[in-house]
Amino acid sequence: MVRRIGRPLLLGCGGLCLLNALALWLTHNWHTGILLEGLGGLILLAWGLWFETVARWARRWWGKGLVALAVAGMAFLVGMTGWLAVYGSQSTITGTEDVLVVLGCGIRGEQVLPSLEKRLEQALAYARAHPRVLIAVTGGQGPGESISEAEAMKRYLMAHGIGEGRILTEDRSTSTEENFIFTKKILDSRFGGEYTVAVVTNAFHMRRAAQRASEAGLQATRLPAPTVWYGALPNYLREIAAHLYGWAGFDT
Repeated sequence: MVRRIGRPLLLGCGGLCLLNALALWLTHNWHTGILLEGLGGLILLAWGLWFETVARWARRWWGKGLVALAVAGMAFLVGMTGWLAVYGSQSTITGTEDVLVVLGCGIRGEQVLPSLEKRLEQALAYARAHPRVLIAVTGGQGPGESISEAEAMKRYLMAHGIGEGRILTEDRSTSTEENFIFTKKILDSRFGGEYTVAVVTNAFHMRRAAQRASEAGLQATRLPAPTVWYGALPNYLREIAAHLYGWAGFDT
């Protein structure tokens, strides 16, 4: 019974993960989450192909230890994903913010990709309802990008009716931490005093973004954007890796 259900399930899940990772690699800029999804797919496929061999190993004393470690790892991933998803989906917007800080996400050449487009759509909806709000776009130029993320975002907003005078551009940052450090300098110079900020990013990224905003000295509200369904798994894996990396003391 276990073999009849387990093997097809492993092969199916592994194949879907691998195909999704390959599709994202071909159409998006490569990132850690895509690699992790692809590796996970390969592991599931190998498990399904050598199902009986793995079952024999799992019955040995060292195999039981590996199984326990794998279960603990899966529980950690599920728990972290749930925590990030719940936190990231909760909006704390007040409607009185002076500035929306829209965080950059990968572009391809000059093309705005779906995750970033979701952030911009959310910012556009808010900006249309609140004509006095400014929009700060933040993100430098990375591999595979012909222009900075901030410039691509600015062009997108202007093409959708936002005047150039309402857009502030920060185009030097290479991490979420730098997004807020550099943007705060621009906002301090612009306002010269107190101002209120809302962070706009996808739900999977919101927890780390809010933390980095606070560390930069910005007490920001949160305006989450939806997560594209086919990018959910790699993006949450990437965020978990980024949190682990940050807990180790590195810049994220």
